Amino acid sequence: MSEESANTAQGNTATAEGEGTTQADATAAEGNETSLIAGAESEGQEGSEGNTDGEGEGNTDGEGETSEGDDGVPESYEDFTLPEGVQVISEVMDSFKEMAKEDGLSQEQAQRYIDLQTKTVLDQIEAADKLTEGWIEETKNDPDIGGDKLDANMAYVAKAREAFGTPELNNLLNDTRLGNKVEVVKFFAKVGKAMSEDTFVKGEGSQATPKSAADTMYNGK
Repeated sequence: MSEESANTAQGNTATAEGEGTTQADATAAEGNETSLIAGAESEGQEGSEGNTDGEGEGNTDGEGETSEGDDGVPESYEDFTLPEGVQVISEVMDSFKEMAKEDGLSQEQAQRYIDLQTKTVLDQIEAADKLTEGWIEETKNDPDIGGDKLDANMAYVAKAREAFGTPELNNLLNDTRLGNKVEVVKFFAKVGKAMSEDTFVKGEGSQATPKSAADTMYNGK
């Protein structure tokens, strides 16, 4: 349940424009799952509020009331109430119900477990969002690449990302949010800037030869 709940949260992110742009959107935007480096916008998650299989607010599966045994454990659990916007996949909820029944939990006791778990996960997501916001602000205000230098450096970042990045790398930077970390952004900016500067190495008595992308990135090593 924790992993699925975490996937419903909206991460605080920002986007980076590619080379040739004049503005870099380096502000956190709700509903995006992108980093400063990855730069690809994504739509916010859609879905009904508080339910997955059934209809109506606060439900996750099916409808209908169930009877309880003498020990207070229901034959089958009624729909549990979830916070607005939180969804749980049916397989996870089914596993929880099986565990709750094995442990002899009543409907009310199982609901308390649900409430505690969702609150814990949402608190963790909020803390991660605040951490990401701090990273973005640090990058935007960095004396080397931020401030009035931000747009130019984000263009360098985009150039390096397009030359050496992969979809898998973009996903990694997004999922871990490390694409907002100032040290990571600086690295991409330096690579992109090196690619934009002198691309020829002059030899003695010979015609200038172009440097490869690898030579540019790794300084000929």
